[in-house]
Amino acid sequence: MRILNRLKIKAKLGLVLAISALSLTATIVLGAYLLHHKIVGDREEQTKRLVEVARGIVESWYDKAKSGTLTQEQARHGAIAALRSLRYGTNEYFFIQRYDGVTVLNPNRPELEGKARWDATDPDGVPNVRLQIEAARSGGGFVYYRFPRVGANAPLPKVSYATGFDPWQWAICTGVYIDDIAAEFLRTLAKLVVIASAIFGIATVFAYFVNRNISDALGQLKVQMHRLAAGDLAVEIDEAERKDEIGEMGKAMRVFKENAIAARLLEAEREKRRELEMAMNHAGRVDALGRLAAGIAHDLNNALVPVLAMTKIVLSRLRKESREHANLELALMGAGRARELVQRILAFSRKEAVEQREFDLAPIVADGIRMLRASFPPSINLDAKVDAVPTIYGDPGQLNQVLVNLVSNGAQAIGDKPGTVTISLGADGDGRVRLAVTDTGCGMDEATRARMFEPFFTTKELGKGTGLGLSMVHGIVTAHGGEISVQSARGKGTRIDVVLPAAQRRKADAA
Repeated sequence: MRILNRLKIKAKLGLVLAISALSLTATIVLGAYLLHHKIVGDREEQTKRLVEVARGIVESWYDKAKSGTLTQEQARHGAIAALRSLRYGTNEYFFIQRYDGVTVLNPNRPELEGKARWDATDPDGVPNVRLQIEAARSGGGFVYYRFPRVGANAPLPKVSYATGFDPWQWAICTGVYIDDIAAEFLRTLAKLVVIASAIFGIATVFAYFVNRNISDALGQLKVQMHRLAAGDLAVEIDEAERKDEIGEMGKAMRVFKENAIAARLLEAEREKRRELEMAMNHAGRVDALGRLAAGIAHDLNNALVPVLAMTKIVLSRLRKESREHANLELALMGAGRARELVQRILAFSRKEAVEQREFDLAPIVADGIRMLRASFPPSINLDAKVDAVPTIYGDPGQLNQVLVNLVSNGAQAIGDKPGTVTISLGADGDGRVRLAVTDTGCGMDEATRARMFEPFFTTKELGKGTGLGLSMVHGIVTAHGGEISVQSARGKGTRIDVVLPAAQRRKADAA
């Protein structure tokens, strides 16, 4: 069913119409077949009943001969005379073939009577006389062949039924022409096609209006979502008044809009609070920030506990090779990173030193790439080349923040356009490790590049950045004894290189 996710609504409705048309065509074909079969079956049943009546007449004459009232010859002549005068339908008649192939009775073609016609065939080579006799001797059966009407030369399709009368060695037969079946069948089929075409036409018109109703509404929602994503909080979402699923989408967008307005107001309030805190002395600001961070961290830690627990429970119930298992592993990894961040906030609020240790940076970078790739839009391609590198000494969580900040900044520089963020990790020689992040975004001019690591400096719109991310990156890299360099130009993208000393080099420098 995944292929349906790639089709637009117009294509899906067209697919439904095509399937309906095929179903309707199949129904017509099946109905036509059953109709033809029924008409032919009715004709066959009619001939069979008539032959049974004729056989009853022959038996009545035979009984007269058995009783001694008539001789066998008189009884046969009486039966032939009785059947010769019988007519039904459009001058249809009964005829008799003897088992040896001699025609005993043919009222419409009396010149055939008394002639041996065992090898007689119709224009198609069908030995109709022999087949009728064989059917009669085997208990009765139908024979299809062509034979001209009385007074005409053109042979027409006909079906006959033959039953045997063994005492006189007779095959008693009658037949009806079936050339009118085709005409009747075509008339009925034409009616079915007209009715089906009318139904399909009505369905097509209805589908067109449904498509217009859905596509136009979704098109409006798309425009409004783009405006909302661009920060236009004055956009009106009229589709929320609908009573269908599109109306539910519109209501959800209204919630997004209200949340965005609340977030903007909250950000403005935070900015006022930040300006006030900056006016206070440094010691008081840090102390207040520590208390605030501790409270938030405790709440976040409490909120993360059920997330981690329930995710692990669901993971245990899923097959490891399933996509859902892989997605939940990413979610669990992200929640774990968040918990580590909470612990660092708590440590900061208690003025405790962050514990550093020796570790391999390659798995940290690989895990961070997996998590980032899952959160990026399809328009941004994330390329990575992670080589084996020497171990380094430091805090894995802080270096993961460095990676996330640099890659996220690269993605934000690309924006809504298609682009690529490239991550590479490798040994840099002389006991150092190099982490490089390159993007194809808008790039920076010289003035912006000179100030990019200043706290609170940002070129982003209100609500899209605080200016603390790159200053934090610079502080973490410096605390780990590393260096950071930037190459960028307006319209040519940006490359940021982080060079960190390996654990052995730091130990040697310390010694």
